[in-house]
Amino acid sequence: MIFHIYVHMFPEIYRKLPVNEGLCMNHRDAEIESHFPPEGGFTHIDGWRMHHIVQGQGRDVLMLHGAGGSTRDMTFTLMPHLARAAPHMRLTAVDRPGHGWTSGYNEDLVVSPLEQAALLWRFCDARGIVDPLILGQSYGGAVALAMAVLRPAAPSGLCLVSAASSTYIPSAAQGVEMLMRLKSIRQATLATISSPRFIEMSMQKMFTPEAVPEGYIEHLGPKMALREKLFRHQMLQVSSLGKTLARMTPQYQNIASPVEILHGTMDDVLDHDRHGLWLSEEIPHAGFTSLPGAGHMPHHTRVDDVTRAIIRTALSR
Repeated sequence: MIFHIYVHMFPEIYRKLPVNEGLCMNHRDAEIESHFPPEGGFTHIDGWRMHHIVQGQGRDVLMLHGAGGSTRDMTFTLMPHLARAAPHMRLTAVDRPGHGWTSGYNEDLVVSPLEQAALLWRFCDARGIVDPLILGQSYGGAVALAMAVLRPAAPSGLCLVSAASSTYIPSAAQGVEMLMRLKSIRQATLATISSPRFIEMSMQKMFTPEAVPEGYIEHLGPKMALREKLFRHQMLQVSSLGKTLARMTPQYQNIASPVEILHGTMDDVLDHDRHGLWLSEEIPHAGFTSLPGAGHMPHHTRVDDVTRAIIRTALSR
């Protein structure tokens, strides 16, 4: 989330970074975490401690958040709404690697959407999540597509909301990885984008032209994404996105599951035509819902449309 905005603004921010101030951000991490404790439980997978929250019983739905998000992005609007509308579903929201409360000893080996997808399939196997309907928003949409690429017939369906799907990614993302390996630059960047003003601006950018829902920022806790121990990993994910999508796109035609795609016409983060509409033409059987006037976060602002798409996907198989 914040990272999409950061990547767009990276050249401007970098020119202003106070890289010689010797900032130390680690002492803030514990304080931030104290305000946003885990919402659910943990499952241990291959050296990873995967944080997740489960609600309901029945048909499995796996919910994947976007860059810089967490389970809290799902539990604010969509998860409770879907639980009421479809009580026959078991909803599992999970913190992807480098996000929320998920952590692992081999984090540098699980960065790209394909690497995350492989770990998430092992998570599903361990949790008894069979033939899941996978909902992915933004970067989580790229991971959902990667899960379908790795196991084309395994998902019972895909619901992709404002998903990153094509190689049309902001060019600044390509230069982030090497700079983020420098601790002084990483810490100074964190100091810049942790300010309340930048966080508010980032959230407004994500929802534009729609309003940020009341209470969303307080519930999400954007500073959880700005802990130094996770920030570098998240930026590596952003920088790997375009290269991984280039590998994945030729395989979209092999996806055998029902697919529903939703994308806002006013999405200022991932372009409606170059991602949503383009993807609907790459997967011949996919359904496409264009959301007039919606920004990048329709799972909050157009929750009825997203819920109907999930139920429609579930009923199609």
